[in-house]
Amino acid sequence: MLPPVLGIVGTAAIKSVLFPIVHHLGSSSSGPRVGRSVSNIYFGNIIGATLGPVMTGFLTCHRARMCN
Repeated sequence: MLPPVLGIVGTAAIKSVLFPIVHHLGSSSSGPRVGRSVSNIYFGNIIGATLGPVMTGFLTCHRARMCN
């Protein structure tokens, strides 16, 4: 029971550290387009957070032969 919990906590910790770094590197620090650059970072995060579970579900369904 402990190894899955450590895996989940470890993954959450890595993601919580990486997102601010990517946000800082991916957005321009000043100027009139700072809002657009920040929204592009969040858009990419939303797309990744949506496609990750969907693709994982389809691959798991296909590999486990649970789909018709």
